Amino acid sequence: MSYPVIASIVESHGEVKALPTLLHRLRLEYAPDQYVHFHEPFREGRDKLLKESGLRIALSKVLSKQPKPSAVLLLVDADDERCPPKMGARLRQMAAEIRGDVPFFAVIASREFESWFLAAADSLSGLCGLASDLEGPSNPDDTPQDAKGWLTDRMPKGKPYKETVHQKQLASAFDIDAAYEKSRSFRKFCTDFQKMTNLPSPTS
Repeated sequence: MSYPVIASIVESHGEVKALPTLLHRLRLEYAPDQYVHFHEPFREGRDKLLKESGLRIALSKVLSKQPKPSAVLLLVDADDERCPPKMGARLRQMAAEIRGDVPFFAVIASREFESWFLAAADSLSGLCGLASDLEGPSNPDDTPQDAKGWLTDRMPKGKPYKETVHQKQLASAFDIDAAYEKSRSFRKFCTDFQKMTNLPSPTS
C-alpha cells in the first residue's frame, strides 16, 4: 500500500511538538480516510535554515529517514520579513538546487506560528490560563508583531506564554476554520498540506 510520507523542518523546540499535532489535525480535516506518515520534525535555528549550507544539512538529515519522504515541509516564522512570499520562493529555489528530486514546501508563518492562534483567538478562551473573553486582532498576519507577547498579556500575571509548554496545547485546540478564514499564511499551510498528501509514495 502506498501512502504519503512527510518530513518536516522547524526552527523552534515548541514546534517539534506542536507541528505534528497540527499535521494530524489537518489529516483528519482534509484526508480522514487516508494514512499519512509524519516523521518527527528536525529542528535547526532560523538563521541557519535561511542559508544554503544550513538548509543543505537539514535536507540531508530528513531525507535520510525511513520510510523515504515523499515531500519535505519547512516551517519558519516570517518575523520582520517584509515579503514572506518572496522569502518562501527563495527557499524553494534553494531547496530545488540542493535536492530537486523531492517536492519541497516552504511555509512562512506571518509573523510567528502563534499568529495562527490569534486568528482563532476566541476558540482558545480560558485555555492555558488565557482570558475567558479572548478576542483576536482583525488582521493577525500583520498585527501584532509579537504574537507570543500578545498571548502573555492575556495570561495571569507572572505566568507568561511559553512555547515549549503551551504551543502544543493551543495547536490541538484552536479553530482551524477560523484561522483559515483570517490568516493568509495559514491558508497557504493548509493548501500545501493538501498538495503533500496527494503525492504518491516514493516506495509505491
